[in-house]
Amino acid sequence: MLIKRVVNIVDPTRREFLRKTFAGMGWMMAGTTLSQCSRGPDAGRGGGGGAGGMGGGGGGGGATMSNIANLGPLQDPDDNGLRLPEGFTSRIIGRSGMAVGDSGYLWHNAPDGGAVFTTADGGWIYVSNSESPALLTGGAGAMRFSADGDIVDA
Repeated sequence: MLIKRVVNIVDPTRREFLRKTFAGMGWMMAGTTLSQCSRGPDAGRGGGGGAGGMGGGGGGGGATMSNIANLGPLQDPDDNGLRLPEGFTSRIIGRSGMAVGDSGYLWHNAPDGGAVFTTADGGWIYVSNSESPALLTGGAGAMRFSADGDIVDA
């Protein structure tokens, strides 16, 4: 009788090496992009951003990727514990396991990654990822906002 051994072709140490390599490459690319946020107010003026768009309006130099450096110093924490620049406010729009607005949609556990997409009517959609190990509580969730910032749906 011939007994076959199942051999794991993917070496766990190789898999870990590749995972860390690609993660490091991602952080290097993100670091380059994020470093643009800390540049001074006159750095990189110009580029084809148009009015209010990324890149500023006219002049020489490369396009500015962000205007974060021009927002001013952070103030003391607000009622939600966030330190924001002067003139900014915060609000809680969702909590894990609780309904979002009047939608009845329960927000997922452990929200981590997120992105915002504009809508044709001037509103936006916030999409959040969850890496929760619990069944049926992970995945992605989304909240839709009207142009004036009210939660429309989730």
